[in-house]
Formats: sequence, C-alpha cells, structure tokens
Amino acid sequence: DLSRFDFRNPSLDLLRRIGEQRPALAKDKPFNLYPRVSGEFEPQKAMLLSISDLMVQHHSVLKELITKTAGRLPLIILVNDKKQLKTAIEIAESTKANLSHVKFFIFKLDTIWLRDFGPRFVETEGGAQSIDFYYDGTRPKDDQFPNKWGEIIGVKNKTVEWTLQGGNLISNGKGLAITSTRFFEDNYVRFPTANKPRNIEYERRKLVVDAFKTECNIDRLLFLRPLTPEATKHVDMFAKFLAPDHMLVARVDPRVDPVNAQILEENASFLRTIQVDGKPMRVDRIDMPPRQGKFWSPYTNTIFAKNLVLVPVYKSDSPQLVRNALQTYRRLLPGKHVDTIDLTSMQKLEGALHCMSINVPEYVDLPKGLLTAAQARQVVDGTLAWQPPKRLLVNKDVREDRDRHLKQGRRPRRQASQSVGQQPVMITGQVVAGDGSESSASQASDPGLQSQFAAAKTYRRVFADNSKSFSIDAYAVAISSGQVYLLRAVDKKTFKIDINRLSNEDRTWVQQNVTSIRANGALVKKFIAAYGSN
Repeated sequence: DLSRFDFRNPSLDLLRRIGEQRPALAKDKPFNLYPRVSGEFEPQKAMLLSISDLMVQHHSVLKELITKTAGRLPLIILVNDKKQLKTAIEIAESTKANLSHVKFFIFKLDTIWLRDFGPRFVETEGGAQSIDFYYDGTRPKDDQFPNKWGEIIGVKNKTVEWTLQGGNLISNGKGLAITSTRFFEDNYVRFPTANKPRNIEYERRKLVVDAFKTECNIDRLLFLRPLTPEATKHVDMFAKFLAPDHMLVARVDPRVDPVNAQILEENASFLRTIQVDGKPMRVDRIDMPPRQGKFWSPYTNTIFAKNLVLVPVYKSDSPQLVRNALQTYRRLLPGKHVDTIDLTSMQKLEGALHCMSINVPEYVDLPKGLLTAAQARQVVDGTLAWQPPKRLLVNKDVREDRDRHLKQGRRPRRQASQSVGQQPVMITGQVVAGDGSESSASQASDPGLQSQFAAAKTYRRVFADNSKSFSIDAYAVAISSGQVYLLRAVDKKTFKIDINRLSNEDRTWVQQNVTSIRANGALVKKFIAAYGSN
C-alpha cells in the first residue's frame, strides 16, 4: 500500500512503484500493446522540421541538416508563408547538395520547437493515430498543430487533457515510457480543503499517472531526476533509448559538477533495476561537457534518421569529448552513420537538435501537396500556384467541445480523470472540486468558488488585434471608458487595450459581455490568485 509512505520528497523507487502500478480500471485486465507509442529507433518515413520564428536566424544549422540528411532520409521543412519559403529554398540551394530528399510545406506555426508541441504518433492495429497533449503557453498555432496536421494526413487525433511536452517522453515501443519528475510540476493536482485524502502527496501523483497511462496506453511510466539548473527539465537532455532494452544516459565529470554527476548516476543506477522482457535494462553512459551556467551540450538530444544518427555539438565543446561521443554511438549502434550538427548559434535558446524535429514513423502517411525544391522555387518566382491540400477528416477537439463558446484561437481547458470520489476539473494545471457545471461547482467548500470558476472559465481567451501585432493569452477583468483591462496569464500582470484595437472577433465578444465582465472581473482576479494559472 503505497499510500502509507511519505511522498513529500519521494525517492525514484517510490515513483517507479507508482509508475508500474496498473490503473484501477485496468488492474485485472492484461495489457494490450496497441495503440502503441513507438520508439524513435524504429524505421522512419521522414523527419519534420520547422523554420518558423527562429530558424531564419540560424542558416548554418539548416544548411547542415539539409546536407547531412541527403540520400538518407526525406526532410520535410515547414514554413509559415511564401516569404519564409523564399528564405528556405535559398538556403537549400546555397548548399549545392542534391535536394531530391527535401520537401517544403506551408503551415503557420509560432515556434520551431516541434518536438514539444507536435503530435505523438502511435501505431494502432489498423494503422496510425496521433496524441495531442495539452500545450501550455501563448502559442495558439503551435497548440493547434497536431489536430490540424492529423486532418491533413488523414490520421485521427486524440486530445489528452494533461500536459507533457514531447521532449519529456521517450518510449521503448513496448509499453514502457520514461519522463522526468517535471511531469508532476506540469500536472499539479490541488484537492479541495474539505476533501483532502489521507496522503495528499501520494494521491495527487497517483491520480495523474493513472489518467496519463490510461489515455496513452502505457503499461509502465518511469521517472528520472532532471538536470539542474536546466530550463526544460526534459528527459531527452540526458537520456536516450537505443533499443527497447537499451538506454544511453549522460555522464558529467564529478570534479566539475558533483550535483549533476550524482543525479545522472542515480538515474543510471535506477534504470539498471528495470526489467524488460524478463532481463535487466542495459545502460550505457556517454560523457558530455559540463554546463556553462545554465546552458548544456546534450549529446543525448540526437536525431535518429533511419541509418543516420545526428549529434548536436558546440564550438565550446572539448574536441576530445566530441570524438568520444561519436565513438560511443558508433560502438553501440554498429552499421549506423554517425555525424554532428553544429548548434553553436542556438545554444542559448535552451533547446537542441531533438527539440526541433519530429520523427515520422513508417506507418504514418505524409501530406499531399508537398513541394519539391524545384516546385518551391517556382512558387517563389510566381510561376506555380500552391494550393493547400484538402483536409481528409475533421478531428474532434474535446477541449472546444467542453465550452460551446470557445472559438478558434482561445485557450482550451483541461479536465482530469476520477479522483477520490469526485470528478475534478482541471484549469491550467490545478484541480478543484466539480465537474464543470455550476451545480457541481457550488458544492465546493471554498466560498464563492461557483461564480469564480464560471467567470474564469468564460473570460480567458487569446486576445489579438486586427494587424496581428499581438496575440496574448489573458483574462478580461474590467472595462472602462473604451478600454478593456486584461490579466495576462503568463505573469498575472494587468494592462489595458483600446477595445477598437482588438480583432473583430474579440471586439464583438467584449461588447457582448460588457455587463458580465464588469460584474465578474474582481472574481476572476480572486480565483486566479487563489488557485493559480500558468
């Protein structure tokens, strides 16, 4: 009975035991591998890459990726518009490489970090499916990408109402997945005061682990300690599956960084206790440079591209460490071609090579309407018209269904699974009592929670202006003299905007809700202060 243990600062062993327990509803059922979260070491059809907001400032990275994937793997480059297409094709042409493997596709995104917000492809018994985790932040285009991409390629998308960025989930393809303890920070559960369980720290972890494993069909979910200080806290910054039963874990010099050396040693030792197909997991180590302040050179943040392994390196790295890293991959993956990508220009962005890309497994289709390099040049020159492909299906987004008033561009809401005799409601990471209806919210012990919940649910959206110069995730909390006051979700700061400057949709919405915003704005602020919002 794990509820007897103190989970305020749980050991990896305690977290492992939670991650290995079967959810209550599936406890007596044998685990069915499908739908299966595949491993990145498995056969691939292509690699997706976005140049979106930042890549145009890092031409050398794109050049290397184009050159070193030539003849080895199709590379699909996503661009926001024809202007970015022009930049991308010019960069590609400047490499003088054979560009037969390079394809372009126009799809508007906010950032380049495809791994974190993009779809997680899973194999079903009859084909493919994609999983879309809740994506925090103020990036509506990124958040909509998995759903829309699935519609274009004809793959059904499943929306999961929990947060997990793609770089923080690695799978062995056989029902075992690994993440970092950041998982519990992103999916923090708060119980109502009057209904707190006996061991609240255990219950909040057990609730989210069970729900996540059920939604994603994962048999075992294991947790590792992240590097410190490291901004993402993602598992791909220090660990990698090389095979279903084979892990690669980073190692740093304990004389230079004893804290992270101990964290990584603990992670490696823990993984050696894990059984796969009745045998202990094989764990090898790879030395990586010590951190420079909060910046890292993560040699596990690699791209697997069919028979190619691409390793991120930086000019500040010791040449000997780089050679040793390449030799490690060549020794452990015989027959693979191992090469480097110089990410020096991107090191301070706190993301690396794996973070920028998405592996497309063999069982997943590519979209129609991909442009070859020659066709991309024709589109840029105006001699070929590009027509976006028709959507093959319409994926249901359960986030929008939960609130009929939500329209495209507003932030979705999350709902958790069953907890301690109640059906809790998740609002940006916090669980409170109720099922989302006013009647259930009124049963909560907190005074005024019913109206606060209703107000917060109604008045959060992504506000934008007609010129698209700003798009901000915020709550409308007051209106006065033609100004709407917005409480910004990311930092809780309030600022005012001329109502006439808003987009037509937002302006209409504000005008229709003037009375209600004036009445409930104070309640929204009170609710956010009490329950938090990230």
